This record gives sequence, structure tokens and C-alpha cells, in this order.
Amino acid sequence: MTQKKTIQIVGDDIFPQALIIGDNTLVQMLLEGLKIRGCDVKLAKSPQEVLTPDSPLRYDYIFQLGTSDNAIEIKRKLLSREGKFLLVELDSEFTDLGNKGRELKIFRAGKLSLWDGHDLTGRLYKAIFSRSSYGIEDERKVAVIKKDISPDLPKSGNVSLPKPFFPKQIVQKSVTRPERTLPRKKISRRGLGLIILFLVIISGISASAGWYFLSLKKSLSYLKIHLVRSDFGAVSEDVKDIKSKLDLARSIYNFSYTVLIPLRGVTTFQEMGELIDIGQSLTSSFRDSADFISEFKISRQSSVLPTSELNKNDIDQSINKVENLYGTLTDARGRAIRINIPYFPKKEFIDYLDGMIENLSSLRQVLPVFEKMFITDQAKIYLVLFQNNMELRPTGGFIGSFAILNVLKGKILNFDIIDVYTADGQLKGHVDPPLPIRKFLNQPNWFLRDSNFDPDFAASSLQAAWFLQKELGTSVDGVIGVNLFFVQNLLKVTGPLTLPDFPGEVISSDNFFFKAHYFAQNNFFPGSTQKKDFLNSAAKQMQFRLTNTQNISWFDLFTAIRKSLEEKNILLYSEDTDVQTDIENSAWGGRMIKVGCLAGDVNKARGSPDISDCYPDYLSVNEANLGVNKANYFVEKNITVEKRIADDGLITTTLTLSYDNKNIPEVFSDGTYKNYLRIFVPVGSRLLTATINTMPILSSDISVDEYNLDKTVFGMLVNIASANRGIIKLSYALPRLFTGDLSSYQFYFEKQSGDKTSPLLISIKPQGLQNVSPVNFKPTSQSAQEIFYATDTLVDRIFAFEVKK
Repeated sequence: MTQKKTIQIVGDDIFPQALIIGDNTLVQMLLEGLKIRGCDVKLAKSPQEVLTPDSPLRYDYIFQLGTSDNAIEIKRKLLSREGKFLLVELDSEFTDLGNKGRELKIFRAGKLSLWDGHDLTGRLYKAIFSRSSYGIEDERKVAVIKKDISPDLPKSGNVSLPKPFFPKQIVQKSVTRPERTLPRKKISRRGLGLIILFLVIISGISASAGWYFLSLKKSLSYLKIHLVRSDFGAVSEDVKDIKSKLDLARSIYNFSYTVLIPLRGVTTFQEMGELIDIGQSLTSSFRDSADFISEFKISRQSSVLPTSELNKNDIDQSINKVENLYGTLTDARGRAIRINIPYFPKKEFIDYLDGMIENLSSLRQVLPVFEKMFITDQAKIYLVLFQNNMELRPTGGFIGSFAILNVLKGKILNFDIIDVYTADGQLKGHVDPPLPIRKFLNQPNWFLRDSNFDPDFAASSLQAAWFLQKELGTSVDGVIGVNLFFVQNLLKVTGPLTLPDFPGEVISSDNFFFKAHYFAQNNFFPGSTQKKDFLNSAAKQMQFRLTNTQNISWFDLFTAIRKSLEEKNILLYSEDTDVQTDIENSAWGGRMIKVGCLAGDVNKARGSPDISDCYPDYLSVNEANLGVNKANYFVEKNITVEKRIADDGLITTTLTLSYDNKNIPEVFSDGTYKNYLRIFVPVGSRLLTATINTMPILSSDISVDEYNLDKTVFGMLVNIASANRGIIKLSYALPRLFTGDLSSYQFYFEKQSGDKTSPLLISIKPQGLQNVSPVNFKPTSQSAQEIFYATDTLVDRIFAFEVKK
């Protein structure tokens, strides 16, 4: 006999019906409270929305907010017999009700902005649920102005409301009904067999998938190791192994897709197929590239640098392979992001792809320019300037040595390092130097060693090439400038080098500066070749390591080169206008950028046309160590730039340069930093004040000149003694006002080549502008009074702002 179960039946019409008419924040406040109290609430923005012929519904509670239109009609037609109606007067008194107003309950709230939301809704509920159905409650007199008035909705559950009186009662009826029981169906043997078979297949596939992922992960780790070592023969074998595993995975997946029909629509199952497709696409591209590079390296004695001539077609194919592989990797990354397979190491896989993309990005950028400069059918001669940036000069450092590089079809024919004083001693005649060299360096003549005084590397390259031709009679096809930071980056790739010409000497990225300085200064005498011999020995060992060692990573080498190019530790100049255009488009030429706003992507669009409604701003701090020492090794610097935009649109800049000379006199006896400082700003800028350690700098000690028609330069000599600090502060006004027709502002900070990375603090105080917001960076802090950003001088920086009118 079946048991009987009591079932509770609740009437359909037990929920009180409420209507709120209005269009303001008070509507939402009331809505929350009524829902909490169990009401079924309808909203209407105006009385006309509810006064329709087909609206027979009667409401238990009606709130009409802010308007008295049709109030009497609404109460008579839509309010239930025992219902409550409340007319809420907000900004102004209802004067159009006349005698009919006596039928209504009116609550005078006044301005909503003077009320606390919780307090007002509580008073409204108290008014409507009171026994009186008419009359006026004027609460404007007790409204209190709040300092922190929020028009936001009260959070559900936090509204304290009086318990409303509901005239209707919940009616409960209890009846008994027999409980239904469903007959149990037995599973047939055939069905049971199918279920068992299904589970066996699932278990087998799961076990295979687990083994597959573990095995594939191991193969990928080997691939990564061999790629880092540039062992492309091993890479080819790794790719073949991975391909065989992926082919097996594809077979298992296809079988599963055929047999396990119910799983075809499961997202995880579909994503597993997508992941296998990604792997097979990557494998195909990797195999193609690895086989080509492996054969290419074998024909070149497995070296990073060529020991024989290169075929231009091979280089073109290399570039195409890199482009194809780069495209495959970026596509794979985009597809992998959308995959969410449980337990799949998605982040690790994407990080792996990102590393490969970054490495290939270096090859993509460097190889085309490398090809045009060095893989040519005619021999090229380049002047390589070794700029010692521990003795900082305008384009990177003092030219203590240089080299003549002869190259044909990628093969180095000759690379001789020469002491600059040897060449300068052969200059015939007199050349007037720039005024600061004559005045502060006490040098009446100009030589190759000081030829890089123009901060624009192309201009200084032409000057250096001119001196070389006059001194040694050698003409060149281009100029390459390198500094100590680039040499350190190379030594990180090659590892420590033993110098056979200097028994017991080992150079590394950590000690190269001190070793070079020691052999340049120790036991020096006129005519000494010790410095030249040391540099030649180091260069030969580095070339030998790169041309005879198989485990040097191409990726690491090209990444080091690209990093040095981007940070201006390598500068390039070519007499070939097409090559020079490519160099400048890549921002590797050390050019002084033209003052102007950049269109498009402000981080990439160097040289783009000006924007007519944009205000361009510019700053470059350029230093020349004229102390004949290596003080820059010990000097640390902080840069702060503060921009103020006044109500009339005048932009004033306060530049603060804080120097700390940490040289210990016992280490370098003459370590004073004798700095000829130049500040490049937009042409027409006016210098307002200049101080050093709060003491005014005389105007007679500051030169003001024009540079390249678009810049004004302030020049001065600053001396910072060993173990001392110096704070230089300059204030200047820009030539143009920020007028109402402008909608954007761009500030370009140009880094000096060879300068150590320093903290850079930017402060924009747009006092005369409203709604100024950064476009291409996220500020460290931001308020209506100031936009502040902390960064550094590792590379050129551009700060773009949008001004909304």
C-alpha cells in the first residue's frame, strides 16, 4: 500500500501588488525595500503608462513620485479597496490639485540631494503604512544636509524598513495525495555490455592521453634546450619525435570521434582536437625551418658568424623561414588562449610560445638590415667607433679606439683595431673644434677622438668619416658606434674569454671595464700599444668563439644585438640612402628626432606626420665628460620633469637633475665629473631660472643656441667633485600656449646614447585644463591636480595625453 504524503498548496494571489510611478533614484530605493518585504512590484515612468483600458489590475500600494498628473484618477482606478496610495512631492509643491487634493496622502520630501537614502525610504514606508489615507506630511523641515550623499541604490538586505501592514493573509490548505512511484526498468545484458565497452574505451583513451601529455612535455623540454643552444640538428630530431607523438594523438582522437558519438559536442573534447591541430601546425613549420637552418649551418662550419661567403638567396630564405615561423607561432598563441582543457598547463604553454615569439622577433628585426649592410656582392668598409661610455660623450662615449671592418658577402675580411691617438697624430693642418672643447677641454685643435660632439649620430658619423679620410686616407661606406654595454651583452652570450696574448687574463661581462681601463692606463707611455693589443686580443677571441663554437645560441646573440640597438648601445649609419632609411625606420640611427606630434601608435610611429590639433613637447638631456677621466662609472643620476599648464595655456617646465658622484679618491685620484651639460627643448623656449644646489647659475655661464631649426639648447659646465652631490634645477617656458583648439599633448623624452639607465619621474599638473587623461601609459598616481608617472631612461619615452573639451 502506498504511503500518503501531505502537500502544501499556496494560493496564487497572496503576494501584495505594488506600483511605483516615477523616473529618479528614489524609484530604485523603494523597489529594493518592497521586494525584500515580499511585494510583486511594477514600475512606470509616467502616469500615462498605467492608465490604459486593458489594465484591470488593482494594486495594494501605489507610490507616485515627483508629479501629481492624474493622481486622483490613478487612485480611483488602480488602487484596491484596502490599498494605500502615497503622492511624494519632491522639488516643488503640487499646486494643481485643488480640493481634490484632500483625497490624497501627500509626503513633501523636497530635494532628494538633502536626504540619506535609508532615512527617506524609511519615512515613506511609515507614511504609506499608517492608518491615515489622506493628509499632508511636510518633512522638508527635518531634512538634514549630508556631507556624503550617495544617490546609489541601497544594498539589498541593508535597508531598515518598518514592517508593512498587508491586509491579505496567506491561505494554506492541506490535502493528502497518494505518492507516485515510478517502476524501475532493468538494464538488459546488451545495454550493460555497451556501457562497459564505453567505459573501457574512455579509460583507454584517458590513459593514452595522460601518457601522451607527459611524453610530449618531455620532448618539448628537449626542444627548448636545443633551440637555446642553436643545435638545429638536434632540433630537427626533436621535431620529428614530437611529430610522431602528435600523429599518434591525432589517430587516437579520430578514433574517439568516430566511436564516442556523445562526446562530439563536449567543449573539452573539441578543444583537444584544436590543441592537436595547433601542435601539428607548429611542428610542420618548425621542421621546415630547422632542416633548412641545420643544412645552412653545416655548410658554414656550424658557426654563428660566417667563415666563408654567404649566398644572398640563403639569407633571403632564412628571412622567409623566420617570417613563416613567426606567423605560425603568433597564430598558435591566439588559438591557445581560447583553450580551457582541465589540467592542461595553458600558462606554461603560452609562456613557451611567448619566449619563441620574442626570440624570433629579434631575428625578424635584425636580419633584414644585417643583410643590406653586410651581405653584399661588393666589399664594404665600415668605421667602427669604440665609444667608452664611462667617459660619456654626446653620441655615447669618448672614442679611445676604432676599427676598420672589411666585409664581403657576410664574411669578415679584415678587422683591425687602432688606437685613436695613432691616427690623430697623422692629421695634417688645423681644424677648429667646437667652442666647449676649446674652452673647457683646453684643446685648440679638433681630432677624430672628439668628432662625436654633435648628439645626432648621423652628423657625428659624417664628421668622424671625414677625419678618418684626412688622417689615414681611408673612405668608408658607413659608421658603427658601440659602447661598453654592448660588449658586456656580447660577453654574456659567449661566456668568459681567455686571452692567450695576456697569460692568466680572463675577461667577462663583469670585469671587462676594469680590465680595459687597466691595460689602457697601467704603465702607459707615449707610443705604447698595450691598449690596442688588449682590445685586439679580446676581439679575436670573441670572433673565434662565435665562429668555432657550436653551442652559441643564435637567438641569444640576435636578442643581445637587438637589445643593444633599442637601448642605443649600438648606433648605425650608412652612406646608402635606402639602408639608412631602414636604419632610421627602426630607430637605430641615433638621430635627434624632429619635434612634432606622432600620428597613429605613438609607441611605434617614429617619423609620422604631425597632428594639427596636438601640442608637441620635447626634452633631451645630453652630457659630455670633459674631465679626461672615467667618472661616469661612478656617477648616478635622477631626472624629474614637472610640467605645469596655467589657466592661460602657458606651459612651464621644471627640470631637476640630481647627480651623485660616488667615486672614491683613493680608487681614481681625479674623479671630478666635469660635465658640459646641454638641455634640448622646443625652439623658442625661454629659460626662466637655473640653479645648482639652490645657488643661481649666472646667465653669462649659460649659452642659448638654436639647433636644427626645431630646438633650443641651453648649455653650461657643471662640476661634481668625488664623493659629492649636485642638484641642477632649470625652469623654462614653452613658446606656444595650449589653446582651446588643441585636443592632445605629446611629450617626447629622448635618451642619450651610452648614458646609464636612470630613474625618470614625470609630473603633469594641468591647472588650466579639464579632463586630461593619459593615452599610452598607466600613471603611477592620478588626480585632478596632478598626473604622476615613475619610469626610467632605458629607451626613448613618449607620453601622450588626451584633452577632452
